[in-house]
Amino acid sequence: MTAVLPAVLSVVVPCRNASRHLGQALDGLALQRLDEPWEVVIADNGSTDNTLAVAEGFADRLNLRLISATAVTGQWYARNIGVAAAGGDCIVFLDADDVPAPGYLVAMRGALADADLAAGDMETESLNPGWVRRSRDTGLVAGFSYSMGFLPYATSACLAVRKSAFERLGGFQPWRVGEDAEFCWRAQIAGMTIRAVPDAVLHYRYRDTLPGIARQALGYGAAQPRLYRHFRSQGMAREGIGDVAHRWRDLAGRARRARDKGDAADCVYLFGIYAGRFLGSLRQRVWYP
Repeated sequence: MTAVLPAVLSVVVPCRNASRHLGQALDGLALQRLDEPWEVVIADNGSTDNTLAVAEGFADRLNLRLISATAVTGQWYARNIGVAAAGGDCIVFLDADDVPAPGYLVAMRGALADADLAAGDMETESLNPGWVRRSRDTGLVAGFSYSMGFLPYATSACLAVRKSAFERLGGFQPWRVGEDAEFCWRAQIAGMTIRAVPDAVLHYRYRDTLPGIARQALGYGAAQPRLYRHFRSQGMAREGIGDVAHRWRDLAGRARRARDKGDAADCVYLFGIYAGRFLGSLRQRVWYP
């Protein structure tokens, strides 16, 4: 009987009603080649569709474990539970609707050899129709986002971290959105290293309906004042009123020039971000419009 070696790397996949795209994500993992034992941890966050059945269908192709993460609704919670159950010290997070390109895990594993956190890069053409891609630019620079003018961060969809570092930081905070930036910033302030991994390419999927784009943008926007409230003492700045007015004028001009669904998606996304920032400022009692 051949002994099963303990995993060196664990891919943590938070899932909630993810059956529509999960098969593609797991197909992408099944094509990965890593010369060390690794595993996939599916952290189910209370799915009521056939997410678990889809995952179980890959049991013969992947070293797969299904765990329950249903006590609290939220991807942050599912990721925390997934890491707690993971056997490897190298943790790679993967959203259930994205697909890792060949070599993704090798590149992430290599980066964590001498870094605490790693940021993969996003490719957005493969999984998104043209009009959807026009809703936004990833804004990534070699895997890093600088969207709020503070420290670089990796989005949770293409983030890797050493489990020991994750545990020292106490995991993700209970935030519905923005927990990835908060985590990466907190890590860097604590003196941990984060490395960009441009060779780790993730095929990233956007929301593909105008209401879905709007809801996501509102969440992103609302998270920014919360981040500002937490990190302004560390040097996070905010825009001046002139810059804010310029953004809104630019959006009004885009709306007037809109001619098709791609233009509408662009306007909907930007409006969601700006409206979210306003609402978030009210909730957090800070001025970050």
